[in-house]
Amino acid sequence: TWTESQPKDYKGTYVDVYFQKGEDTYQIIRCLNFKDILEDGAKGNSRLCIIKNAELVDIKGENNYLEIKPSQYELGALSWLVIEKGSKIILGKNLWVTSRLFMHAQGPNTEIVIGENCVFARETTIRNSDTHTIFRNTNKSELINPNKSVYIGNHVWITQKCTILKGVHLLDNSIVGTMSVVSKSPKMGNCIIAGNPAKVVKQDVNWDHLSAADYMIQISNK
Repeated sequence: TWTESQPKDYKGTYVDVYFQKGEDTYQIIRCLNFKDILEDGAKGNSRLCIIKNAELVDIKGENNYLEIKPSQYELGALSWLVIEKGSKIILGKNLWVTSRLFMHAQGPNTEIVIGENCVFARETTIRNSDTHTIFRNTNKSELINPNKSVYIGNHVWITQKCTILKGVHLLDNSIVGTMSVVSKSPKMGNCIIAGNPAKVVKQDVNWDHLSAADYMIQISNK
């Protein structure tokens, strides 16, 4: 049987929940603001689902880890996080997701780590694997597409319908253009990358949450 080792905390602080079978710890989850954690979910010997409204966290297998750091924003309606086979997802402070984020972390020994103050527009996809295996036809033990971790720095803006693929590292203050597919890591931050496959199209840039009109008013008042 599964047990929850610590009571839930609904006061805006971290909730540490450890799921155990006997003396072995299978899941370690650190969440914030999942007010209905487990109450509407389902748990079993190898799978745990956490549902808050239309948000879903689907954890499969053993030795997975999820950490959601404090944010003044919601995770985004209809978002779906999947963690399996000994992988890890860490979402940084003040992550703002519009809606329909899909994030898939598949281990072993790989992770998806998001920095602080990032904005993901609707229908962002981030994954550290191809899900299925490709191998050399003449040597079945030679993998063509091993899993690779994804790292997104601080203050990164991913615009609508973008896909971030395995092994990508996005540096601080990056902007990803609409409907881009990022398969390789740019060598710089403070840039715009766009296209399929995405490449750097503009350098020496930064961005702000404000609209252009409000931003100009703000800097003119300084």
